[in-house]
Amino acid sequence: MKKSLLILVVLLCLLSTGCAKTKQAEQPEAPEAQTQVQTPAEQTAEKGKHETTEQAPLAPSNNKEVVTEEKAPKVYWVMDIAYHLENCKALAGANPQEVPWSLVKEIGLRQCPECNPPRYEGYVESE
Repeated sequence: MKKSLLILVVLLCLLSTGCAKTKQAEQPEAPEAQTQVQTPAEQTAEKGKHETTEQAPLAPSNNKEVVTEEKAPKVYWVMDIAYHLENCKALAGANPQEVPWSLVKEIGLRQCPECNPPRYEGYVESE
């Protein structure tokens, strides 16, 4: 008897919850209550509308040494356009992430002019 009653209560809860979700899904939202979700590209475009300063291009690095992945030093990235050596002043106050040399090359990151890391094979000087 107790099992039957418990099963009945659980079924009633499931049915009432399922019906409530269906009714909510059927009801259209008021236009002012809808929230607009922006894609990252739209967020960047929106951000650009309000900002008047542009990020200056990096100055060319003095280090012209080209190294392979086997001889490459540990390099770090803070989601900017450059890769850095571990003790670079540009990393101060940031949360740098160590990245593999192959990723630096694949993304086409630029040398940091502050710490002058070596170049990867196929590095193309920015214009």
